[in-house]
Formats: sequence, structure tokens, C-alpha cells
Amino acid sequence: MDHTKSVQFDKCPTSNTKKADIHAWLRIHDIQFDNKLLLLRPQLLALAKASNQTAVAEITVSDWEKSCRHVANIDAEYRKRDIVIDEHIESLIIDMVDSSDNASNTAAAGYIDNLDRNIFLTGFWSQLSSVKHTEPRLLYSNLNATVLDSRVKTTVTKYIGGVKRFLRWTQKYKEISSVLPCNKLYVGLYLQHLIESPKGFNSVDTAFYSIKWAHRITGVTDPCKSELVKNIIEGVKRILLRPIKKKDPVDSNSLIKLFNKYQDRNSLKEVHLPLMCSLMYTGFLSFNELCNITAKNIVFHTSHFNIFIYKTRQSVKHIDITLSFLD
Repeated sequence: MDHTKSVQFDKCPTSNTKKADIHAWLRIHDIQFDNKLLLLRPQLLALAKASNQTAVAEITVSDWEKSCRHVANIDAEYRKRDIVIDEHIESLIIDMVDSSDNASNTAAAGYIDNLDRNIFLTGFWSQLSSVKHTEPRLLYSNLNATVLDSRVKTTVTKYIGGVKRFLRWTQKYKEISSVLPCNKLYVGLYLQHLIESPKGFNSVDTAFYSIKWAHRITGVTDPCKSELVKNIIEGVKRILLRPIKKKDPVDSNSLIKLFNKYQDRNSLKEVHLPLMCSLMYTGFLSFNELCNITAKNIVFHTSHFNIFIYKTRQSVKHIDITLSFLD
């Protein structure tokens, strides 16, 4: 082992540290990794950035050790409850043997899919390792259910879905290194993304309150409290919730102008449009009623003709419209 690597180990692994050197550094500091390094969410994101050759802050020895011990405690706790461990902590594991983009994406996807459980391993909830005695640890483990009961179950389900959509959006951009807490700029950009997509105000409103709920429930800094995000929501209300301006009703003058435009046309194909408009106007028909008229619905007489419109709504009804011919 050369001198450069020894100096590097003293400074702790950084984004430029090779995988083999990280393994050696862990062995020197007696940190068990077993080809898989157990990390909390912040360290997971930092390592994901490191695999993409992006500069990240150094992680101290104590941080790495605390991360390993914390997940080990969770592991032991789940074993006591006879719960399948892989289902709960799989998303917190980074495979040091395969640090490719696919591995990072798989870990992130697992975190999102199990968000309803993994969210209680972030922020405030990562302090489980500081609770030593058995009774407080049991109380701590039941605390998440109490917190979830602060909202109606359907609301919690909607918020979790909103957070999942936000996390999947952040996966597209490697520059977003943290989602809980998330930078207010990226929250604003996500809301702008929803504004420009044809989803309406409800999708933006749900996203805002979902992100707000996730940050509040984990006890991290809430970006939705910033004036930037608040102004975006106010702007969305003005843009997407403008009163609908109804079109002016068609009057006789409009039909006269239409007939004058087509008065020199002789073929039935050319006068098809004014004929349809006149039928709708004189017979007070909706577009659907007009389109459903067939030849069997029309009966011609000497001075007039009848249109029978059949509707089915609980019972069969029909509307009889009489239109007279003009001399």
C-alpha cells in the first residue's frame, strides 16, 4: 500500500476514492461491511453522487460508524418481531460490489416503492440508535402509527402517492442530491413542471401538500415554507383557476350570416354545415342529439316533417319535433 493511499485513508473516503480503497479504509477502522455497506438515506445519496464523479462533502469516521450501527439496530429490531428484514431495509443497502448506475437506480426505486415504511428511517426517525432502553424503544417503534393517525387514511395515501411522484421526478436529475430535505429551488421547479403539464390545479395542489407533509413528518426543514414556493402556488391559482368565460349563445343573426355565406352552394355536401346548425337552432337540439339522428327517425309530410329522438334513461322516452317547410 503506497503512501498516497495511507494519507487518503486518514482523510476519509471522498468522491474520488476507488471502491477497493474504500474497502481497505473500512477494514482499517474496523467497520464491518460484508461486501455491502449499510447506510442511512443521506449517505446513500452522497455515495450515489460519488459514483457519478460528482464532488461531495467528506464523510467522517463517526458518521460511517453511526450509519452502520443504526441499520444494525434496525435489523435486530425487525428480527425480534419476526419480520422479513429484506422488505424493510433493502432500500438502505448499497451494493459495494456493483456501484453502477443500474444499482443506484434499483436502490432508489426500492426506496420509493416502500416509501410508507422508509420515510420513518429519515430525519427525526433516524435517532432510533440513541434510544437504548427496551421500553422507550418499543414506544419509539409505535410512534409512527400515532403520527400517521394525525391525518385521515385516504389523505395519507394521497400524500404518499404525491411524494412518490416527486421522488421519481428527482431521479431524472443527478444534481439533486437530497430529497428529504429538498432544496426549495427544486421543489419550485417540480411545481412549474406540473403547471406546464396538462394535469390541472389539483395535481399541483396535491404535490405541494404531499411534499410539505413528508418534510413535516420527518422533522426536516420544510421548503414549502419559503416565499418562493408560496408565490408559485399563488401564481398557479391565478393561472389555472381563472373563471371560465362561457361562449355567447347563437342567435338568428349568426345563422343569417352563415346562410348568406353558403347561399350560392348547390350540392348537399356544401350545405351540410348550415343544415346541421339550423336543425340544432330551430329544434333546440344538443350536438349529441343531432349526431344520433338517423333516417328512420325522420318522417316527411306535405307541409312539415317530424324528428323522433329516442333517449334511454331508466325508461324509454322520445321527443317529437315538428318543423314546417317554408314557401
